[in-house]
Amino acid sequence: MNYAISVGYNLNNGQEKGNNSERLTARTAVTLNLRENIRLNLTLNGSTGTNKGFSGVNPLNYALTTSRSIAAFNEDGSYSFYRKNFTYNYNKEAEEAGIGFNVLNELKNTGAEVNSGNLKFNVDFSWKLLDWLTYQFTGGYSYGTTNTKSWQGERSTAVAQTYRGYDYGTVDAEHPWFNAALLQFGGVLFSSAATVKSYNIQNKLLFSKTFNEIHRFNAMLAVEVRSTNNHNDQSIRYGYVKDRGNLNVRPTLPEDFNPVGGGWELNGYGVFENLYDGKGSALSEKTDNFFSLFATLAYSLKNRYVFNFNVRNDVSNRFGQDQNKRFDPTYSLGFSWRMSDEPFMRNQRVLTNTNLKATWGIQGNALTSLSPELILSQKGVMNIYKEYYSTISSIPNPNLSWERTHSWNFGLDLQFFGKVNANIDYYIRRSNAIIEQDISYENGRSSMSINGGIIYNKGLEFTVSFTPVNTKDFGINMSLNSSKNWNSAGKSPLGDERIRSDILVKKGYALGSMWSFAFDGLKHENGRPKFKYVDMPQEEYDGDMTKFLTYSGEKDPYFTGGLNLNIRYRSFTLGTSFSLLLGGHTRLKSPYSDMTNGQYMPVPEANLNSDLLKRWKKPGDEAYTNIPGFIVGNTDRAITLPSGSSYDLLEAYANSDALVVKRSFLRCRGLNLSWRLNNEMAKRMGLNNLTVNMSVNNLFVIASKRFDGYDPELQNSVMPKNYSIGINVGF
Repeated sequence: MNYAISVGYNLNNGQEKGNNSERLTARTAVTLNLRENIRLNLTLNGSTGTNKGFSGVNPLNYALTTSRSIAAFNEDGSYSFYRKNFTYNYNKEAEEAGIGFNVLNELKNTGAEVNSGNLKFNVDFSWKLLDWLTYQFTGGYSYGTTNTKSWQGERSTAVAQTYRGYDYGTVDAEHPWFNAALLQFGGVLFSSAATVKSYNIQNKLLFSKTFNEIHRFNAMLAVEVRSTNNHNDQSIRYGYVKDRGNLNVRPTLPEDFNPVGGGWELNGYGVFENLYDGKGSALSEKTDNFFSLFATLAYSLKNRYVFNFNVRNDVSNRFGQDQNKRFDPTYSLGFSWRMSDEPFMRNQRVLTNTNLKATWGIQGNALTSLSPELILSQKGVMNIYKEYYSTISSIPNPNLSWERTHSWNFGLDLQFFGKVNANIDYYIRRSNAIIEQDISYENGRSSMSINGGIIYNKGLEFTVSFTPVNTKDFGINMSLNSSKNWNSAGKSPLGDERIRSDILVKKGYALGSMWSFAFDGLKHENGRPKFKYVDMPQEEYDGDMTKFLTYSGEKDPYFTGGLNLNIRYRSFTLGTSFSLLLGGHTRLKSPYSDMTNGQYMPVPEANLNSDLLKRWKKPGDEAYTNIPGFIVGNTDRAITLPSGSSYDLLEAYANSDALVVKRSFLRCRGLNLSWRLNNEMAKRMGLNNLTVNMSVNNLFVIASKRFDGYDPELQNSVMPKNYSIGINVGF
């Protein structure tokens, strides 16, 4: 019998104060050799963790979007509150006064906490029936819980502006505003308890036989059953007071409620209405079941030529209404040839290893959120009829099946002089994705899910590793990797072009293609943006939106790669990691985005985009800037598209090629220095090993100046540097 026990602890403090993660893990493994040909492995894994964060306020986002001129404290050291506009429909007088806000007070009186636990048990039983035949049983059970709570206290602005209408402690019971508050006392607690239970059972027969020392057969026949059950119970508590023993205070009773200043009358049960409209309380459960049969067959000749075949059939409770789809297997074929073992390759020393490989196969993907059945969403009672009612969530489609992907893969593994290794892989994939098709609303829905979204993917990946020096005291290792993917949309039942989410998909163009309004400068008289092609006559418009837009390139880069360099000198090791991205395009944030694209003046506390200082201000500025001026009033602020619809001028500018920029960058992802105590000294100290390491992540990034300090991967935020020091001790 062999056994192993391990325990781990991790504490990670986030970049903002109050944001941290703590985790404890443990693992126990036991191996029992019941007989010479029977082995049993038992594994138990457990973990528990706590994550603490924020509720309703994001410190980093607040720091980026709020003016630096706002004071946090008064002269006496108390919090300084500034007034914010807000909406409280039950007290219109309060809206005129505004609501007080201080981010430090908000962080103090709000918060979120997630407690999670997970337990996994696995059994692996192996019985060698014959020298060439083995039975294997694999089973596992997992149970996980996640308890989440998020609170906003009575002293927070979040509660004041949503449930009270006035600042904490500014109104007494005699004031008219007091009875216009949904919550006169207390705050709000959101909580949820989620459990995930799953099991997996596999039975396998493994065959392995060698004939005449050059023919080797391997085969496997297996059956698998797996299931996952998700249960979630979420609720809301009103009048919650955390610092008084987590008690609840009764909200304002409907008969005592009295709106002010022409405010709304209270509806139904007041704040408790949220408990019955799905906003405050919900209970959900979902089970996904799968049954699978799969087999593999492999043949090797002289360990030089290898052929393999795989077949698999899956059945899910999400699909299977169509009798023709009950048995619809996926399969793959593969071949590899170790050329370096051929006689004609043995008399040279350049290519010390050469291996060619190719595979073809079909894979299936079951989207567990979809079903071919009619899905009804059962609701509560409709007041007008005094009866339960249901709505249609999904239209039935008995022909809906799994998404299927045809893949072709070709690879070449090379080794030069026994030191330089290179791997090159090329793949082609054709996927039949599930898409949404518009249908008549008389069916109860405006769209339905169908198969037919054809997507083509082609890609190239390569890795090169090199160890030029490797001695007892000194060593250098380098590795370079890169990948490139090309994709395009094929013919679909919906036509050659369509809008899907925020992406316009057009046949012959990559899925990541960017289409923009063609910016044509600013008008001399008022600084408003001009655009090409939008003056197309409506009678010439055939529904293809790309006729009045311009192609702005692909979002995906043409080169993505990484470089790792490790240098070892005696007990010290220096490691570096770089990433390089070339090509690809993205759209910068419009200078007017914080002003609802210029329709409204910004709030006084906003930290506006400094590019607004470069905007058009007077006739003649159009020669020096491409940033439009303010648009005053609501007249002539839209353009009419060839489709007949209108489009806001500054919204069109925000989606124009004037804000398109290349995504290329070079980033130093990590720098690591480690020191290892030599074995002789460690033994004298009674240790097995001792290692000290120091590292920094995201050391620097070089990108286009147009990002103006923002990270090219995050665009509207920054990626912080992370410093860490660690000590590993083995006994």
